Amino acid sequence: MIIVDVECMPWKGAEISDRALQVTGFTRDELVDHSKPHLYRAIKEFIAWVKGSEDYIIGGQNVGGFDIKFFCSLLLIARV
Repeated sequence: MIIVDVECMPWKGAEISDRALQVTGFTRDELVDHSKPHLYRAIKEFIAWVKGSEDYIIGGQNVGGFDIKFFCSLLLIARV
């Protein structure tokens, strides 16, 4: 099993609610950490990783109800 955990900076204009910070445990300062890649780069690297993989199974807690839809939204935002 391979676990991919990539954090990236929020995109310009992203809405960040206090509730989202509470749920994720992040602080606003952690979100603007410039050592993290921008959304576009993180998505491009993820897609390259997927294309190089023999397996295309995404596992998680709420993959079908949230994760895939969220990822598709990110693709549109990043214009990938």
